[in-house]
Amino acid sequence: SHVLSITKVNCLYAKCCILGKCTHLLCDFISLCRNQCQLWDINCMSMVGQNVIKVLSSNFGRGDRTTCSEGQLPDQLNNTNCFLPGTLKEMSHSCDGKNRCSVSVSTWSVAPVDPCNDTTKYLDVSYTCLPAVRSIICEHSITTLNCDNGVLKIYSANYGRKNRTTCSVGYLSTELSDVNCGSSRTMQEVTKRCQGKTTCDLSANNDIFGDPCIGTYKYLDLSYACLPTSECSTEEK
Repeated sequence: SHVLSITKVNCLYAKCCILGKCTHLLCDFISLCRNQCQLWDINCMSMVGQNVIKVLSSNFGRGDRTTCSEGQLPDQLNNTNCFLPGTLKEMSHSCDGKNRCSVSVSTWSVAPVDPCNDTTKYLDVSYTCLPAVRSIICEHSITTLNCDNGVLKIYSANYGRKNRTTCSVGYLSTELSDVNCGSSRTMQEVTKRCQGKTTCDLSANNDIFGDPCIGTYKYLDLSYACLPTSECSTEEK
């Protein structure tokens, strides 16, 4: 049977302005074989303190001849330069800034584009857990983000709705049913207002983010950290 492979690896040096630290990060590396049906939970909740997921790399395809190779013909393993464009973007959208998220290879097995016909593919995901604060701001509400020490670093932000329970009291079920709602402008607008500052005011409303789902009661879901200014750099080390 195909076995889920999980190994600890040292991640490559990454830009400090993205990860908030100039050091090697210990990350989890997951390989899910194409015929595996189970979900795998990426979980940062067990870490001490508040932590959120940051996806470092991801690909659906094949990068070597050994991963998920059991029972496969040699011709199905030869193409080790197989990459599905957009995998990292989609995984980051699904998991970045959350405490936990579920990963399933079946989502990618039915992708409209096959990056390499007749090749046995698998999903690779590497991620790390970053210290962060998660904040929920219900629509029409305002909050202030403060950093007593350091400056604000925004990890993720979404204005819309991803479940039926958050900011739900007093609202009809029809106003909570669209759980695939998100404004594409959220990260840009929040970053513009808060990134690199010691404090900022945020309002969750359509005037700032647009209305991604008319008739749905929305909220702003964001994760951030307070980083020393000396740790921010745009150069790779």
